[in-house]
Amino acid sequence: MSDSGWTVVTGHANITQQGLTYTCMLVNASGFGKTMSIMINLAGQDYVTSVESFLNNFELNKNSTAMNNSNTKNESGNLNDYSYQPPEGWQVYKTPNAIVLSQYQTMEYGCLVTIYPPQSFSGDLETVTKNIFSQRYPGWEYRSTGENHDHLSKGYTPQGLEYYMMEADMKKVRPDGYYYDYEDGAVWVIKFGNQVAVVTGQHNRNMACFCQQRYDFWRRFFNSFTINHVQAPKNSEPEVSKRILGDWRSMSSVWNEYIFAANGNYQYIGAYATTTKTTDAYYEYTHINTSSFKGDGSYSIKGNQLSFKKYGEKEDRVQFRFEKVNHGGTGWKERLYMLKTDPTLGSPYEVCYEKYTE
Repeated sequence: MSDSGWTVVTGHANITQQGLTYTCMLVNASGFGKTMSIMINLAGQDYVTSVESFLNNFELNKNSTAMNNSNTKNESGNLNDYSYQPPEGWQVYKTPNAIVLSQYQTMEYGCLVTIYPPQSFSGDLETVTKNIFSQRYPGWEYRSTGENHDHLSKGYTPQGLEYYMMEADMKKVRPDGYYYDYEDGAVWVIKFGNQVAVVTGQHNRNMACFCQQRYDFWRRFFNSFTINHVQAPKNSEPEVSKRILGDWRSMSSVWNEYIFAANGNYQYIGAYATTTKTTDAYYEYTHINTSSFKGDGSYSIKGNQLSFKKYGEKEDRVQFRFEKVNHGGTGWKERLYMLKTDPTLGSPYEVCYEKYTE
């Protein structure tokens, strides 16, 4: 708290774009029912003294009013074109060129999600996504090899817009030559018409990250992200009733599995399931006519809702979506996400499944 009654919070982060590394500093001042932010991009040390002088002599007037500049635009679009739900408890910093969602009041550590205004687009969406990821990490190294080198996913947002996302665990040697900076990078590119929305994620920045474990962090943000006043085109995805058929295994730490048969029946296998999958049952489903497959009950699909009717029990309904993922260039696999509700806590959580093939 300053002597004048204003609360000032500062944060900074080193950012590399198009081969240039600079320090991005954000200063936020709040008080008297008002708030304002100053963003400073500083490359090198030539202007450090000038910046320090500017900040030391900057005065805030509690009686002043702000100009209405909510429609800040770039060449192609407007940051107000987006609607979304920020991760629970995170800070939201608005700048002329981006919106930064920070896990903490400082941007020096912790996870960051940056949302950029719509940009003009032409070409291949997969190539564009890979290029943006490369531009964000010049001089960095991939921490993993093989299937975990990177993860490329594609699909349609809950709004119905096509997207690609590239994720990879990265590291970069520090100037001392002995230690590394670490982070898990993500670039999410959403196509609408001849434009794209670009969202980047920086996770596990030298400290523990729970963005994938807590639904109210990254996954809720993903499912809520909408581009206003855009009508999603009809996509060319395979028919849902055919796409869901098969054996789906969870990618979470708690193992569970679903089998969906063509006759409308399903089977669930997991730590808390009442049934187990026998070799005969699996063989019956995968190699023989599925008309005799009984499983645990029946399932049905309507829109983005998947309903389960277990024998002798009430119907259970979840929201679902499909995605495809390519682990380290090994080929595309089908993914199924189910948005469920914890029966004890009443809170939502999302489970990712990948289709198993022999």
